[in-house]
Amino acid sequence: MHTSETPYVALDRPASAPRCWRHVAAASCAVAVPSLLAIALVVASSHLSLALLAAPAPPLYTRCTLGRCDAPPRVGTLRDDTAVVFVSAPSLSTGANSSGPFLQRREVPFGSFYGLAQGDLSATVRPQDERQQILGFGAAFTDAAADTLARAPAPLQKQLLGELFGPHSIGYSLGRVPIAGTDFSPRAYTYDDGTDDDVELRRFNASADDVHRIPLLQKALALEPELLLMASPWSAPGWMKSNGGLVWGSLKPEHSKVWANYFCRFLEHWAARGVDFRWVAVQNEPSSNSRVSTLLSRLTIYWNSMSVTPEQVRDFIKDDLAPALGRCAKQTEILFHDDQRSALPTYAAAVLGDPEAARHVAGAGVHWYDASFLGSLLGWYWIDRQAEWSHVADFARAWPNLTVLGTEAAEGFEPWSRGPKLGSWWRLETYAYDILRDLQSGAHGWIDWNLLLAMDGGPNWAGNRCDAALLLETNDKYPAIDGDAYVKQPMFYALAHFSAFVPRGSRRVAVESADFGADVPVVAFRTPTDTIVAVYLNRGADDACLHLRDARRRKALRFCAPPHGLVTAVWRA
Repeated sequence: MHTSETPYVALDRPASAPRCWRHVAAASCAVAVPSLLAIALVVASSHLSLALLAAPAPPLYTRCTLGRCDAPPRVGTLRDDTAVVFVSAPSLSTGANSSGPFLQRREVPFGSFYGLAQGDLSATVRPQDERQQILGFGAAFTDAAADTLARAPAPLQKQLLGELFGPHSIGYSLGRVPIAGTDFSPRAYTYDDGTDDDVELRRFNASADDVHRIPLLQKALALEPELLLMASPWSAPGWMKSNGGLVWGSLKPEHSKVWANYFCRFLEHWAARGVDFRWVAVQNEPSSNSRVSTLLSRLTIYWNSMSVTPEQVRDFIKDDLAPALGRCAKQTEILFHDDQRSALPTYAAAVLGDPEAARHVAGAGVHWYDASFLGSLLGWYWIDRQAEWSHVADFARAWPNLTVLGTEAAEGFEPWSRGPKLGSWWRLETYAYDILRDLQSGAHGWIDWNLLLAMDGGPNWAGNRCDAALLLETNDKYPAIDGDAYVKQPMFYALAHFSAFVPRGSRRVAVESADFGADVPVVAFRTPTDTIVAVYLNRGADDACLHLRDARRRKALRFCAPPHGLVTAVWRA
């Protein structure tokens, strides 16, 4: 159910709210901070002027209460001569017969393979030219997500999780779990905090996970038993590090084996409670403090973090982590990278260039921030000029036996566009485009950042609040708001356009187009049930009519995507 309620005026955060500038340092740009702030002020003031002049627009989000929400998309019965098409676009929110802007279902008949109307664009799907297998889509089980969900009444918790996992959901099948604390935690912590060395890990205590995070995972696994999980640490305990703290610093070489045993203790604690991990990453964003922009890092990164060079990753894998996992978690595989796409070639060269380290590696995870930084200011002009997806494609071609996943993305992290923005269609487009480009480049899946946040983009001990696909109507500033409703942001539907239609085991298939050149905004898949799924994003301000050919059937679909529209088409192979 789409609703026109707009009850959030009281939730607007003051201008002095903490900045969400999480990944400025990870973006490879040499723009001075004062210049960025000046640009931000100009853009913000122009946006304000336009907002004051604009007429009120229908809300581009869905507010859900217990028993009252929109349903996940369902394809229904497919006929040989027809495709089922789902469209999301801001223009669909208006009109007397509108059912809302998201996932409107239509049936489109097949037509001539060759007929092309003047002004149409064309693309050809080749179902027999199969590429990588898809493992799925999902989000991260952070402290913030688990603590926020716990504030909702139990029946609403069940409804919300049912939106994401299980047979009547949008089909999440991947998850990411931080090893101990992140900035999206109630405090800065690890499982073995203290001032003295504890090489036997006698102080190790993960009981905090038993309160909300592990119960949340257990509920998700009950709905989706085939959920695949990865784990990643943000920081070693301070006594293991060069600077003695949880922010910045690097691992002391003499503690590398203790650090590997720490991984094992985490995995064993969760396994004893029925939660196993398919992968573990060596470190979240290890390059953030080891690149040219270190000075900018020091100004902007003020939460759990740790620098690990490519050579240190290589040596830790082969000398410490792989032997430890061989003793405590044989089923858990190693991702050598969990960082920006731009850093992937350097880390791959060091790790995979070493035969001993390479034989222990299952793949890599990539983050989106190097392309999305400045996107909210400079738009597609900036995003289209980033070359980071080529690094993913090169990696997939060079090591086709390894897994590559998109492992983190979040909107609202820039100081000029911070925190949640209700109904931001720009953020739907950036999410959809990032998923599309990652999958086109060879990624096997895509994982969002926080599964859920409060309406103010937290909780976050570092004040580093961001947006999320799902927001619960509660926050620390307004405790009287009791969490009896949640909001589906447009980003939720960006994910649903993929996750609800492309199950695990699907394979990406080739799509070609002379009209679009190398940057075809269409990605297609062949599913295990022998259907074809194609997703098309129209980033333009005008209708874009697409003649989508099926090379095997020698038939074509013609549909017009509204401005800024996202379309998923499904038909029999």
